[in-house]
Amino acid sequence: MGKLQNEVPTYILRIIGEVPLKQPSEIMYIEPEYLKKIIKEIKLLRDDPNHKERAHESLVEDFFCKLDYEKHREIKYRQGRIDISIWHKDKPILVTEVKKDWNLTFLNSPEVVRQAYYYALEQGARYVVITNGNYYAVFDRLKGLSFKSNIIGEFKLTKLKEKHLSIIEKLKRNNLVNLK
Repeated sequence: MGKLQNEVPTYILRIIGEVPLKQPSEIMYIEPEYLKKIIKEIKLLRDDPNHKERAHESLVEDFFCKLDYEKHREIKYRQGRIDISIWHKDKPILVTEVKKDWNLTFLNSPEVVRQAYYYALEQGARYVVITNGNYYAVFDRLKGLSFKSNIIGEFKLTKLKEKHLSIIEKLKRNNLVNLK
C-alpha cells in the first residue's frame, strides 16, 4: 500500500478506499438547485432562537412542494393530530410528525417515531416521516416488523450527499403515488 500511495493521487486513493477521509471539512455536500432556497431558509431559521414549531412545518411544506405535491389538495395540515400529511385519492399515504428539535434523529427520539407510527396506523398511511424541516427520517410500514427494518433512509437537507438523492427521489409525487 505504501508504494501505491506514492504513485497514485490522494483523491483516487480515497475513491478506491486506500486513504480514508481525515477531516469532516473534506466531505463534500451537495445543494441541488431545486432545494437551495429551502436550505437557505433552514440556515436562517437556525439563527432565530425565538421561532415556533410552525416555522418548521412551513419548511416541510416547501420541501413537499418541491417534490411536486400541491398545497391544500395533497399537502394537508392538522388532519386529526397529524402535523402534515400527503393525500392521494382521498386518503393519506404519508404522515409527517414535525418537531422543533434541531437534534432530532429517529435513534435519539423513539417516542417521536412511535407517535408518528400511531398516527399512520390510525389513518392507514403506508409512509411515515419524522422531521424538523432539515432532518428527515423516512419509513415504509410495509417493509418490515420494526422501526429499524422499516427505515428507507435519513438525510439532512443542509448536509446532502449524492446517496441521499435516491431517498428524496422515492418521496417525489410521481414515485410515491404510483406505488401499490
